[in-house]
Amino acid sequence: MNADPTVVPVAIYTRKSTNHNMDLEMNSIESQRQYCESFVKAHAAEGWEVVADRYDDPAYSGKDTSRPAFKRLMADAKAGTFKVIVFYKLDRLSRNLRDFLDITAALEECGVRLACVAHPIDTGTAAGRAFVNLMAVFGQLEREQSAERVADTFQAIRKRGGYIGGCTPFGYLVQDKHLVPDPERRDVVRKMFECFLQTASEKAVAAMVEECGATRRDGRPWNLSYVGRILRNRVYCGEVLFRGEPVQAEHEALVPKELWEAVNNLIKEHAEASAARPCADQRSTPHPLAGLVRCGHCGGAMSPSSTHSRHDHSKVYRYFACRNDAKRPHSLCPLNRVPAGELEAVVVGQLGEVLRAPAFVSLVAESLNLAPAEVIRKLENVTEFWTGLFPAERWRLMRLLVDRVTVRDGEVEIKIRTHGVESVIEEIRNAHAD
Repeated sequence: MNADPTVVPVAIYTRKSTNHNMDLEMNSIESQRQYCESFVKAHAAEGWEVVADRYDDPAYSGKDTSRPAFKRLMADAKAGTFKVIVFYKLDRLSRNLRDFLDITAALEECGVRLACVAHPIDTGTAAGRAFVNLMAVFGQLEREQSAERVADTFQAIRKRGGYIGGCTPFGYLVQDKHLVPDPERRDVVRKMFECFLQTASEKAVAAMVEECGATRRDGRPWNLSYVGRILRNRVYCGEVLFRGEPVQAEHEALVPKELWEAVNNLIKEHAEASAARPCADQRSTPHPLAGLVRCGHCGGAMSPSSTHSRHDHSKVYRYFACRNDAKRPHSLCPLNRVPAGELEAVVVGQLGEVLRAPAFVSLVAESLNLAPAEVIRKLENVTEFWTGLFPAERWRLMRLLVDRVTVRDGEVEIKIRTHGVESVIEEIRNAHAD
């Protein structure tokens, strides 16, 4: 900050929305700066002098304030580095009315004035502030009208079945802003629909595509979610959605309309049947280890699930399955399904070893003022204690003690929560006191 009281330090701010035509007069950062410097010289009698730091934002839009040089400008304004900010036109500072008013209010608190070269703006006067607000209103109006014109253009293109951009569907290429069939993938798309109609399985479709050697354009592996999106996409039968209703598209269909409808009717039937099928009640058959089990082969989470016996709906089977493996066309995980009851028994057994460990016994004995032998006697049958708990209590204690359960072929590794052991000791102490 300049120590001379007669000098008024001035910062110049410039902005250009894109790098295109940066060298043209009136468009470039340097042209804006030259006009601003001439403006500052015209106020030399008032002591205005340009500071050494430059605040230039090339290739940044004025729709918001997420601009590096602008952020630095506001930080320096709060620090008192300058007293005036000069810019070429109002929209160089901001195109958004709310942002502009916030900027003006923030600068007023810092004692910093705004001055514009092309418009008679000076926030030091009431008339200047009124003009600023008026110009900002028209600037935002222009921007909103431009956005509406773009949206109307997109709607008109969609109404006639045209392509408006975005992610190119599998099986198509984009040429001259139109979708055209990809000669390397178009036949694969039809085979996918035919395969699903025969198998009613997205997993079978994904496996078939992999066997054909077809690859996704982004190079990522095939999964059931991606297959499902293709089978449900109307673009493949030559239609697009306009305001929720299908219209005939301009591009060539890759599958007949009858085939697309047959596949999607089958998908709908399976979804309705799945919703109507009785499933295990998760409240009556909880999974205490839910969210704690990881696959030791791929590191992914293992999801809990419950299902009824086909012959006896009162009988429920609970298990964990690798979530990553469920999305693959072919099963690669050697674990397949892990019975939840067997896994819980292993975890309880290992927890029993932890609870009967000398260090834990000593902590409990000291906390309860009991002999170690008495604590060992109370903890010697952990499994019986565990099975006697209500499901909700069993779930709560498991959460207290277990941080993670990693399952591998023939091996289970448990990571114990240290603070969880302390919480259990506290509960044992409270229970003993009662």
